[in-house]
Amino acid sequence: MADIGGFVNMPYIGLDNLEAELSYFKRFVNNVEIVVDYPAGPHSLSDNDIKNIKALLDSLEFNAVIHAPFSFNFLLSPCKEIFEASLNDIKITSKIATEIDAKLVTVHLGIVSAYQKNSFSGLVSRAIRNLENISQEHGIDIAVENLDFKTGFKWGFPLTTEEMRIVEDTELFVTLDTGHAFMRSVDVKGFLDTFRKKLRNIHIHDSNGEKAHLAIGKGDINFEKIFKKLRDIGYRGPAHIEVLERGDFESSFRALNGLI
Repeated sequence: MADIGGFVNMPYIGLDNLEAELSYFKRFVNNVEIVVDYPAGPHSLSDNDIKNIKALLDSLEFNAVIHAPFSFNFLLSPCKEIFEASLNDIKITSKIATEIDAKLVTVHLGIVSAYQKNSFSGLVSRAIRNLENISQEHGIDIAVENLDFKTGFKWGFPLTTEEMRIVEDTELFVTLDTGHAFMRSVDVKGFLDTFRKKLRNIHIHDSNGEKAHLAIGKGDINFEKIFKKLRDIGYRGPAHIEVLERGDFESSFRALNGLI
């Protein structure tokens, strides 16, 4: 059975409000995903900040997952300097994850462009290889998230089930994002069949095809079918509700409790 959790968006709430946010989520759930992205990115967190985060998680008896930076992170950049800076963010984030006893780091590989359409496979291989090295170095699982961004000649990667196959013969895992999948017309049941052994995390939010990160029931996703499939494949990991407002979280939590 999936374990419903909260999504702690530190860039949105600010580090100073972390204790209040975690205390709020503890009223409902026992696990959280913490977004470590700028301006609350890994370089902005002091050793004392990290100790305080761990103390909060321990005192509230939370299981935690970390979401690595993505706003300014470009692991698929053809520019060596940008790639190395992005990779360094993931290295620091993974170190932070081990220090707070988080079980997983979710990453976005990033964006590609029409100019790369015949040549970016090498960039993907480079990113995957380096993420595997970081996973081994820090002894932590890393999961690649399916994305939805596609506009003009820029789009996220991976978008589809076929593109996510890049992790199949690797030591990396998968984070399924339901809203992203719906935005890109991904067959979630097929996705789950394909990656049932690789699935380590789920981002739960609704979508109407134009917007995502909606409260459950405010879009067109059939979550009853998704959760039935999760039961069928025996998924017992976290499913974090990825919305911004507490009212949206509470209504989504109530809706999902009726499905699990």
